[in-house]
Amino acid sequence: MIPALAERPKTGRLYTDYLDALRHAKFAGDIEASAASTTVFSTDNSIYQLRPQAIMFPRRRADLVVIARLASEPRFHGVSFAMRGGGTGTNEQSLTDGIVIDMSRHMNRIVSIDPVKRTEGSLILVQDSFTSYFEPALLLDVIDLLLALGFKPFVAPLKPNGKALHIHGYLGAFERAAERNARHLCRLAASGVPPVGLDPSMTLCYRSEYPGALGAQKTPRVLLRRNG
Repeated sequence: MIPALAERPKTGRLYTDYLDALRHAKFAGDIEASAASTTVFSTDNSIYQLRPQAIMFPRRRADLVVIARLASEPRFHGVSFAMRGGGTGTNEQSLTDGIVIDMSRHMNRIVSIDPVKRTEGSLILVQDSFTSYFEPALLLDVIDLLLALGFKPFVAPLKPNGKALHIHGYLGAFERAAERNARHLCRLAASGVPPVGLDPSMTLCYRSEYPGALGAQKTPRVLLRRNG
């Protein structure tokens, strides 16, 4: 059963002081604390209900800077926040009994995208059945290492590359599996982010068995961890 919301309490003094300070700090967005607004923002796509003290709707990046700068002052260390976009979270992420910062009213446009900077230092880790099933900790260790070195790793969905089929002589089934996987990897590579394999024997399958079954032009280029 979903609990009913309790009667709306009076906005706490700490939050009243924070909102007053925000208004005097050139915050250009909207601030709402009415019963109607706090009721609407007390729910999201989850089963939970939590009434906030107030809702803020920033208009620009400078508003977010003001919010954070004020919150960092010792007198406001007890103020809590929850960011909210579409309110589609299913685990209470956008609910709080503090202040909701709603981004959907004003800051709802993509200003610019830098495709070079977006992919700079990125790579795609290509999972294989051996590593993912028998040495899953290795994948996590590699991710941690890459992050520590300043890379931005993405993990591709696990798709069997068919090596076991090739070893056992099921060449027709291998060719079909290789074709499906090659299309998937080629789409990933087309993003400009290089795919990198984890297990050498699995990765070398893309360099030896795949060209023989599909031809060199349909074969994805997957790097080994030692490759530059």
